[in-house]
Amino acid sequence: MRIFKFNNWKYGKELMIDAGAIDRFPGYFFEEEPHVTDFYELIFFEAGSGYLLLDDKKIALSAGMIVFISPFRKRRWFVKKKTLNCRFLLFREEFLREYLKNELFLCALPFFYGKFPHFLNPEEKEWKMLSDLFKQMMSEIDQYKTDSDAYLRSQLVYLLQALSRAYTRQYDIPVGIKEQSLALRFRYLLEREINAAYGVVYYAEKLFTSRVTLNKYCNVFFGINAGDLIRQRLVFEIKSLLLYTNLTINEIADSLGFQEPSNLSRFFRHLTGLTPSEYRKTYQGGLYFG
Repeated sequence: MRIFKFNNWKYGKELMIDAGAIDRFPGYFFEEEPHVTDFYELIFFEAGSGYLLLDDKKIALSAGMIVFISPFRKRRWFVKKKTLNCRFLLFREEFLREYLKNELFLCALPFFYGKFPHFLNPEEKEWKMLSDLFKQMMSEIDQYKTDSDAYLRSQLVYLLQALSRAYTRQYDIPVGIKEQSLALRFRYLLEREINAAYGVVYYAEKLFTSRVTLNKYCNVFFGINAGDLIRQRLVFEIKSLLLYTNLTINEIADSLGFQEPSNLSRFFRHLTGLTPSEYRKTYQGGLYFG
C-alpha cells in the first residue's frame, strides 16, 4: 500500500500547510488502489460523483460537501476524475502543535476522529464563508511573507472552529460536557504517556474513574472503547517511528515499554498484517505529495 508524504519544501521554504484547487494538485491520487497519507486533509467538493471508501466507511460524494481525512486513514476513491472539481486544504499536525500548545485540539474536533461521519454539507451561507476563508489562505501561501506562518495558523484554527460549529449543528451531536471532558482528558494522558504502553486500568485510576465508565465515555465520544483507542494510538506511534527515525526494532520496543522486541512485532503484525520490518521496507520510501 502506498503512502504519500507531505512535501514541506514544495515552495522552496519549509511550510507545513498547502491549499489550492484541483489543478494545483495534479498528482492527487484519486484511485481505487488502497493508500494513506501522513497529513490532515480537508477536501471541498464543488462538482463530481462517486464515492470514497475511508477505512470501512463508504462516503457518497456530492457537490457542496467537505470531506475530512486524518493521517494514515486507509482510503480508496471510486470516482470519475474528469468530472471532479474540488479544492484541497492540507496540513501537518506539527503546523499547529507549537502554535496552540494544545495536544488535544485536533482530537477534540468532531470530524477527524470519533464515530460521527467524516463529511459535512454546509448551508449555502456557511459554504460561502468557508470558501472565502479558504481563498484568503490560498492567497497568503501564494504571496508568502515573513509573518505568513502566524497568519495561516490563526486562519486555520478559525476555519476548523467554524467547521466544528457547523458540523455540530448538522449532526446534533449528543455529547455532554462530562463525557467529553473525561474522554479528552484520557486522550491527553494517552498522548503524553504513549511511550509507556499502559493499559485501560492504569488510565482509569489516573482519572479517578472505573474501567467501565472510561470505556463507556470513549465509546460515546470516539466510537471505540479505551483499549482499542490505546492500541490504535500505539500502532500510529510505531508507524511514525518506523517511517521517520532510524531506530532499530529493538530500540522502538524499548522506547514504548515492550519487554521484548518479539512482543512488539506480534502486536504490530496482529493489527496491521505486516511485521515492523516489512512495514518500514514498504513505506519508508513513500512518495512526496505536491
